Order: sequence, then structure tokens, then C-alpha cells
Amino acid sequence: MVATKQRITLDLDPPVQRRLQAVAARKGLSTHQCCLAARLT
Repeated sequence: MVATKQRITLDLDPPVQRRLQAVAARKGLSTHQCCLAARLT
């Protein structure tokens, strides 16, 4: 069976979103890439 990707929406409080953006920037990733990397760990 082939797995298909599904899109989700995350509603983050502004401080959490800023922290996610800061963490992603420090790692040289987009927020999307950072979330995908976190999913795999």
C-alpha cells in the first residue's frame, strides 16, 4: 500500500510560532522542514 501525504493546519499562539521560527532559523530550515524533522525524531 502506498502512503499518501495529507496536509494539516496548526493553530499556534504567536509566542509559540515565533519560537518555532527561531528554532528553524537557527537550524537553517524552514518551519515546514523543522516540523518534518521533529516528526522523525
